Amino acid sequence: MVIQMLDDDFIKDMFFAAYSFHNDASGKEHIAIEFARAKGYTDQLSVVVSRGIQSRESAGAMMYPVKYGYEKRREYAEAEKCSLFPVPHKTQFDIVKRMFELASDGR
Repeated sequence: MVIQMLDDDFIKDMFFAAYSFHNDASGKEHIAIEFARAKGYTDQLSVVVSRGIQSRESAGAMMYPVKYGYEKRREYAEAEKCSLFPVPHKTQFDIVKRMFELASDGR
């Protein structure tokens, strides 16, 4: 669509920080290749991120900020294998648990 808009003179020129675009045949070809590379990169990144999320979910790792009453526990000592798992905090967990017990009693 962008290349068609360049052909129809809806877009006169484009400026990029790292690339010098010229509105001619070779410039349009180059920008089409760059768009295709960007699309491929984002598609591949989506696959990699989804795979990482699924593996962390299947391992039970945290996919969200730690909730009050819990703390993060490192499963492995090696940094590259490290996953964070929620475990009850030593002091906060009992306070939160008691707070919910009182709320459910109707006091």
